[in-house]
Amino acid sequence: MSKARERRQWVLIGPTSELQHVERTTDCGRSDATFVTLRHPKKGSGARFLLTNGGRRIQEVLKYDDPPKSWLINNSVQKDGSLHLATPIDPVFLILPYLEKSKKHFTTLDNIMSCDDFPSSGCLCDVEGTAQLAHVCDVRDAVDMKVYRLNETKTLVWLQKKVDQLVAKLKEMAHVNVGSVAKAAMFVQSKRTATTQTQSDYVRYAVGIISEYLNEFWVRRLHEVYSTVFEVETPEATEPEPKKTKLDDHVTTECIEDYTKGNTATHEEPVKKVKVTVAQRSLNKVDKTGMKSISSFFHRKGKT
Repeated sequence: MSKARERRQWVLIGPTSELQHVERTTDCGRSDATFVTLRHPKKGSGARFLLTNGGRRIQEVLKYDDPPKSWLINNSVQKDGSLHLATPIDPVFLILPYLEKSKKHFTTLDNIMSCDDFPSSGCLCDVEGTAQLAHVCDVRDAVDMKVYRLNETKTLVWLQKKVDQLVAKLKEMAHVNVGSVAKAAMFVQSKRTATTQTQSDYVRYAVGIISEYLNEFWVRRLHEVYSTVFEVETPEATEPEPKKTKLDDHVTTECIEDYTKGNTATHEEPVKKVKVTVAQRSLNKVDKTGMKSISSFFHRKGKT
């Protein structure tokens, strides 16, 4: 008897309006919620996305995994304890890498999104938000169709507007720490309030978030626009330490010359004065002329 195939389940958190009709299928045969693998705009590798509303909207699926963990779902145990988060994403970020490859010519969006490595990329042609391509492209109408060509100047202006929008949103979220300690305390409540955070802090934080969806070329261009924000204060110039003289192998480190020669100063401890009693002082005043020393009575007599 064949072993029953284990049913894979995920725990997904996302907008209720987008996920409440997951099991329903549209007239065209597409489910209201479909998982697809698309090229990540920064990494270039495959990433999971969620198409909702019959393929008209797209969500980025982020996975948080901290094993070993599991979920209790109804009366069963789900071994995969990871958590998936579905958040809306602007499809222009996903289309931008494909526009760069065909930026020399005007091309239809179908041809631009044709990709053998990620066949599902064509679904981005039907996603809401493709009208925003006019903000990053030169668009022309040709025989009942639109053709597109990337415009770098427009794209840079569009990215700046994205930064401004994100900065305004971050300022509304007073609990978000965007200061210099934000990297170490991303999700930790900080005593630093919104009133102590500068405009430069917000801009740096916003550029960092948007850079997660841009390749190195656009990240570099964006940093050039906000170069004054990313300037690092140079520390005060300090006097360099003197270099140590390297000694030859045959040079000894022992003291060769006696530097104590000619030095008359003595290093002996001073002799302490012995206190003299009153009897001793009186004895010293007595005239001892002709008196023998007491020690003379105890010397050894010679042989006769």
